[in-house]
Amino acid sequence: MAARSLRLALLFLPLAACGPHPIRRTGDVSTRDMSIALDVKNEGGATRVRVKVDGKLPYTGALAVTPGDRLVLRGEHESDATIDLFADPDDDTASVVDTPRTSGTFVVDLLRAGDRPLPGSEATLPAPFTLKAPSDVLSRKGTLELMWDVATGTTSFTTAVSVQGSCTKGFTHHLASDTGAYVLNGGEIPLPPEGVADGCEVTVTVTRTAPWVSSPTLYATASQARTVTVRLSP
Repeated sequence: MAARSLRLALLFLPLAACGPHPIRRTGDVSTRDMSIALDVKNEGGATRVRVKVDGKLPYTGALAVTPGDRLVLRGEHESDATIDLFADPDDDTASVVDTPRTSGTFVVDLLRAGDRPLPGSEATLPAPFTLKAPSDVLSRKGTLELMWDVATGTTSFTTAVSVQGSCTKGFTHHLASDTGAYVLNGGEIPLPPEGVADGCEVTVTVTRTAPWVSSPTLYATASQARTVTVRLSP
C-alpha cells in the first residue's frame, strides 16, 4: 500500500510543477512562450507607444523586460530606424516611448541575443484630425456642434464622443458613422450622482479607434483622440 501511494505521489508531482510559474522576467522565458500587448495612442502631440510582454502558460502574467532583451520601435519596413522602448516609471511591467510620428504603422520587435526574436508586433493609427467647437460654452438647454476632419481612405475604425467633468457623471456615445460632425445636446448630459446642477468645465473628446488585433502572440490597439474644453452652464 505504501509503495502504491509513493508511485501515485511521483505520478502527480510533474503535474503540480506545471502550474502557474512565479517567473516574472523576460530573461527567464523563451520568446516562444511570450506574447506582446501593444497600445499606440495619439492625443494631438507626440504618439505614445506602450508595450507589455506577457508570458504564456505556464509563465502566465506580465514579464518585466530584463537586461539582454530589447524592445525596439520601428516603422513598417525592416530598413526603418529603430527606437528603444524604456521602462515605464509608473508601471514596472510596461515599456513606453514617445515618438513625433503621428500616423502609419508602428512595429515593435523584442530582440534577444542567443535566441529567436519576437518581431513584427504592429498597430496602425487612424488618420490624425483636428477637433473644433464654435463656442466654449454649452448650456443644459442648448446644443454644441463639434466638427472634425473626415477621414480619407479606410473607414474600418470606430468613432466615439465622450464627455467628462465634475458636474456630470460623464458618458460615451459611439457613432454609427463618422461624418466629421456631432451635435452635443446639453440636456442629455447626465447630472452627477449627487444631482448638483451647478456648471463646470467639461472635456469633450472625439476618439477614433482602429480595429483591435488579436493573435496568439499579439494584442494590439491604436487610437487618435482630440479634446476641447467647454463651460457647461446650468
